[in-house]
This record gives sequence, C-alpha cells and structure tokens, in this order.
Amino acid sequence: MDVKAKVRESQRVLINHLAHFEASIAELYDEYGRSFPGRADFWQSLSQEERTHARFLNSLHTLLDKGDLFYNLDTFDVQTVNARLAEVETELAVVRGEPISFSHALETALSIEKSIMDGHFYDVAKSYAPEFAIIADHLSKDTKIHLVRIQDLYRAHQSMSPQEQG
Repeated sequence: MDVKAKVRESQRVLINHLAHFEASIAELYDEYGRSFPGRADFWQSLSQEERTHARFLNSLHTLLDKGDLFYNLDTFDVQTVNARLAEVETELAVVRGEPISFSHALETALSIEKSIMDGHFYDVAKSYAPEFAIIADHLSKDTKIHLVRIQDLYRAHQSMSPQEQG
C-alpha cells in the first residue's frame, strides 16, 4: 500500500469514529428527550442535528474516494475520540438504567459539546476539496450553537427555584 493510500485509510478510520461519536451523541440526546418529556423538543432538535453531523462526516468518504486528502486531521486522534465515545456510551447506560436529574443531563451535554469545540477539529482540519470547507464550517457553527443553546437552558434552569426545577 502506498503512502497516500495509508493516509486515506487512516483518515477513513478517524472519520468513521467521528461519525459514530456524533451518532452516539444523537442517541444520548434521544434518551434525554425520553427522560424529560417536558423538554423533549429541545433534545430531539439537538439529536436530529447530531445525526446530520454524522451523515456529513460520512459524506467525507466520497472525497477520500476521489483522492482528496485532509490536513490537520490529527487534531482529533482515534484514542481521543474513543475516550469521548466511551464517556457517551457510559452515560447512555446510566440514563437507561436509572433516573437522572435535568441538571445532570445539561452538564453532560455541555461537557460533550465543549470537548468538540475544545478539540477545534472542525476549525483546524482542512482540505483542498471545497466541499470539505462547507461541511467543516457547518459542523463548527452547529456545535457552537449547540453549546450556546445548552448553556442558555442550563442558566435558566439553575435560576429556577427547586420547586420549579421539578
């Protein structure tokens, strides 16, 4: 296997892990929606957007198949993605096994979205393929919006009295 083929294959693996990570986040947000029916619309909206992120990431395979490569893709390595994925899967098991507080759900969602932002993947990774820039920009903007939406709801929730919080 030549060097470009090896690079493409390692990039394909990382993209698969990122897409799986985004799909797992969507699954977690679905569970939060079931756990908190009064806020199901909020969680469903985030979940649908995370599924869209996974589809966008999977679409990058087409660019790899055409011979395009990505640069600075190593801002997220497979071990980092797998560690965050394990955290999401652990949280899924918790939510499915026992009641959690709304504050806990919001704090976990904040941690997840912040970790994506802190990794700067969507801001740093580049390609000569113009489609990549469009996808990366969309993912970056959506993640920032998710973070703000969750932070706003968290602040509003924290300002409620214990009786209002439920």
